[in-house]
Amino acid sequence: MQRTILGAAGVMGALGVGAAAWIQHCLVAGADAENLDFASTAVRFALVHAAVLVAIAGLSRDEIGRGFRLCLSIAAGSFVGGFVFFCGGLWLLAAGGSPAWARAVPVGGTLFIVGWLALLAAALAPRPAR
Repeated sequence: MQRTILGAAGVMGALGVGAAAWIQHCLVAGADAENLDFASTAVRFALVHAAVLVAIAGLSRDEIGRGFRLCLSIAAGSFVGGFVFFCGGLWLLAAGGSPAWARAVPVGGTLFIVGWLALLAAALAPRPAR
């Protein structure tokens, strides 16, 4: 589980940094303020959640309890899904994609919220007996 989550963090971080460069070098020249805001928001969310995935990978070790591990897995999956729908939707809108992509953004935002609530549940999960 650790390697998968860490790999997802790497992809999200790389795409976040790549999108930031795209904003500065390509999008700024011809974009309106709304598209720049969409793209910048997506970069911010991608990088924050990539860092959180690194932390989740660090917490995912063998000796943790099943409930804690399940909550971390749900959080990680939700953050990856949030990245795809929220960040991907905003980047596609910023790039001039179909306005239909706007429907993906709230799905991604909801997944981000689910991920954070899963982290809360992990904090409240019982610890395994030693």
